[in-house]
Amino acid sequence: MNIEINLECNIPIYSQIVTAIKMKILTEELTCGQSLPSMRKLATTLGVSLITTKRAYDDLEKKRFITTMQGKGTYVCRLAPERIIDEQRLDVENHLRDAVLSALGSKVPLDEIQELLDMLYHEEQDLLKVDD
Repeated sequence: MNIEINLECNIPIYSQIVTAIKMKILTEELTCGQSLPSMRKLATTLGVSLITTKRAYDDLEKKRFITTMQGKGTYVCRLAPERIIDEQRLDVENHLRDAVLSALGSKVPLDEIQELLDMLYHEEQDLLKVDD
């Protein structure tokens, strides 16, 4: 499993791991029943502490993305389609919140943000149509 973390980012490493694994599950790169590397193996691969990977796995398990079976390993849980949509919307909402905070910090007016979002949305939508 390929996960990239940014040690210079202000986002905690465990949170980057959670986000990366969650996105792999939501995009079905990791599927129901698929095993994940042990916490120790993932820590070694990423060059982080075992405590960091344990915290990430605990968070993912609490949110029911993964399950750990004592002595057998850690596996991806089955997600209901509605939950996948809810998680994807939550992810978009979090990104938009970050953008709004950035805009507020830069004193960009709401109407400019709305125009920019509309323009970017349609540009990306057009690019996706071309790629189909």
